[in-house]
Amino acid sequence: MASHRKPTLWLGPKQRARLQTAVILLIVIVLVILLVPYFNGIAQMKNFQTCQNNLRKIQEAMQVYMGDWDGTFPLATNWSYAVSANMSATSGMAKSVSIYFKCPLDHSKKPWSYAYNTIYSGYNPNSGETQFTFGSGKNRQILPRPIHPNSSPIIFEHFASNNNQHFLLRTWGDLRNNMTFPHMLPDPTGNYIAGNGRIYRLTPADLSEDMSDRL
Repeated sequence: MASHRKPTLWLGPKQRARLQTAVILLIVIVLVILLVPYFNGIAQMKNFQTCQNNLRKIQEAMQVYMGDWDGTFPLATNWSYAVSANMSATSGMAKSVSIYFKCPLDHSKKPWSYAYNTIYSGYNPNSGETQFTFGSGKNRQILPRPIHPNSSPIIFEHFASNNNQHFLLRTWGDLRNNMTFPHMLPDPTGNYIAGNGRIYRLTPADLSEDMSDRL
């Protein structure tokens, strides 16, 4: 009885080479798909840490300024000049201190990526007094003092800022409306310097429940 053999697939040298190339390409594509989020996460974290370092340098320069002015915060109308003038004393670098004024993710042509909370303008936490007024004539008012000076923001991320950019933040809702949240970690995240000198990070979700709470 004659045996019936099943036909087998026979590949010539060219077909085998093409098949091997296709398998290698498939493996490369899968690796790229798996590794791209990983490398994106590394890049996001690097930018986030750069911005935190910028704020740390700004805070150190502000402390130098406050040490020369009996602990009084800079005026909102010249805070960035006060910071930059004292930055060289803390940076320990010969290069331009302007590298600390911009976040790597801010591609605008404006000089700063950070803004100032006007409520701290001329504020002295030791005496509780403020030297800054706004308005004129009968409408002239003294700025309200921060209710929670240790936790409320002094300087925060706000992309495309001009020199001495400042906003009057009375509530956490004001911060949410004016703050930039550029860092995907994985949620949108922004940094700010608090009155106690520490740097904190926030997401919009962190501010959703206490929007009306006073700073």
